[in-house]
Amino acid sequence: MLGRHHKLWILFALCLLMILPAMIWLTFKAVKTDRELIRDRRETELARRQAEVQERISSALYRMDWKLGPHIAREAARPYYLYQSFYKIPGADKTSLEIPSPLLSQTSDFVKLHFQIDVGNQFTTPQRPKTEEKRIQAFLCCDLTQQTFDQREALLADAKSLCSYESILSQIESSDIFDQGEFDLAAQNVYVQPQAQNFANKFRQQKRENESRNKGALVKELVAKQLKGKSKIEVQEQRGASRGGEEFVQRQKAYGINTQQWAQDNRAANAPAMQAIQSEGIQVVEGVMRPIWIENNLLLARLVEVEHRNVIQCCWLAWDKIQQALRDEVSDILPGAVLQPVIDNDMLVPDRALVTLPVQVVVDSQNLLASTVIQGDKFSRTQFSGLQVALWLAWAGLILSAIAIGSLVYAVLQLSERRAAFVSAVTHELRTPLTTFKMYSEMLAEKMVPEEKQVQYAQTLKLQAERLSHLVENVLQFARLERGGDNSKVEAAEMRTILSGIETRLQELVDQSKRKLNYQISTDVLNSKVKIESHVIEQILFNLVDNACKYSKDCQDPRIEVFGKLKNSSTIELTVRDFGPGVCSSVSDRVFQAFRKSDLDAANSAPGVGLGLALCRRMVKSFKGRIGYANVEPGARFYVEIPVAR
Repeated sequence: MLGRHHKLWILFALCLLMILPAMIWLTFKAVKTDRELIRDRRETELARRQAEVQERISSALYRMDWKLGPHIAREAARPYYLYQSFYKIPGADKTSLEIPSPLLSQTSDFVKLHFQIDVGNQFTTPQRPKTEEKRIQAFLCCDLTQQTFDQREALLADAKSLCSYESILSQIESSDIFDQGEFDLAAQNVYVQPQAQNFANKFRQQKRENESRNKGALVKELVAKQLKGKSKIEVQEQRGASRGGEEFVQRQKAYGINTQQWAQDNRAANAPAMQAIQSEGIQVVEGVMRPIWIENNLLLARLVEVEHRNVIQCCWLAWDKIQQALRDEVSDILPGAVLQPVIDNDMLVPDRALVTLPVQVVVDSQNLLASTVIQGDKFSRTQFSGLQVALWLAWAGLILSAIAIGSLVYAVLQLSERRAAFVSAVTHELRTPLTTFKMYSEMLAEKMVPEEKQVQYAQTLKLQAERLSHLVENVLQFARLERGGDNSKVEAAEMRTILSGIETRLQELVDQSKRKLNYQISTDVLNSKVKIESHVIEQILFNLVDNACKYSKDCQDPRIEVFGKLKNSSTIELTVRDFGPGVCSSVSDRVFQAFRKSDLDAANSAPGVGLGLALCRRMVKSFKGRIGYANVEPGARFYVEIPVAR
């Protein structure tokens, strides 16, 4: 078949070769575009969530700074003389009054101890007077107890083991990094965080340099170059860091301004004592209060020069309580936040750092990102988009179309081959009887046949006419079944009525082939009813017996057996057996196919066009029966199962 119709198959293959590359290219581009779209949407979502996380962190930093601000400013603005248990102020009669320091009755939860260290590493604290007389006076005026003094004494001992004059002095002198040009930090400045001030100065200096070098479009061009080739997440991170730095500077500046105001308010409250000190001509220089870390302990320390004598005044902060208070303050927006000490400038992350203390926030970014997901806005790598589904459907449609067209081409070619084989077989099958008809009729017409042989010639012509009639009947019946057959309603009838007269016709057929018919139908079968037209069963049996006669004509055993029995209460089995060579294995898979004989097959095998068994199968299917065969020793047995009418 492929040899005759190879052009059609080549055309089909070329069409596929034209469509497949285009479809593959389209699929590749569509999948690439779809992945880029999904990645872009995912990056947009992650960038939005990261921006929201940064907003939460910024809000949390503002809240923590403003919670700590007044406490830190109050400690930084305390005059130096408050680090004495009792200090003097001028009275109404120009005499001095000795009053207790506010630190003596200090009850702040954020402060462990106030203490002072001189050059000789002598530790004193205003919260525990040195002399017994002062302690009694403190008991009376401040309602303190011996237990309170004992606790403060224990804290002072811990402070002695924790630090020294030299260790604290080295930290507060090594970070003198004030920017006098930003705002007035002269005498009124009382507090600075070195890490915060250092970053703010560098940030402002860099900003001034960029503004001086780049104006208008140049700035936009520079930003575009910096962001070129970066994903949305990287762009958001860069913008977030820049915005975080700006917010850090704003918080640092706002806190510095408010610190000055709080300091002025505190100094105004202590103005009488300051006037008394100035009236006595005492020279005092107070340094800036600075936060420092000593191991895991947080201190506020400053250097004070009194009459050319240096001392360091320290406020030991209760870091554990401060940390817990700050975490509680922002637990609604930063759950699980951790506060990390900033020991040096290299550790500082501006968009995560406080300006009040050398501390920065450490958060679990993954959990925070997960908590910012909007319902229905999740993008999974395994999620199928509409375009992917459409591509799957397109490929499925293409494959199914190719299969359907290929099957159609195959079926058309096969049908063409079968029709060609049928025409060849019919031509060969018709040629023999037509030749006989022509020759015998001419001889009879010209009176070339003696009278004693004319009957014999007439019998030959009759047989050839029946052969042609049988062939035409099979072809017409097959065509009728191919078109759908007769759909008229068939009434149930007894097999006795249907099979009446068929034995005689079968006997004539067998006699013509010089075979012997053994016809046995059981009484149970004859009494059974079936819904089948009588001519259908007759034609089936006739075709089966005709085949048996043709294919066993050269065998020594002349018997042709036709049996009928009731296989079970619902099925009748009719069997036709011959004692010939049986069904050849080379044609066993297509024995029931129509037009299976070529002209060569028709010439080299029994007469016929290969339509009898195909017609039997079609007729059996019309009444929902079953037909089959089996090779037996010797010969072949064909059987038909007919359903009994209920």
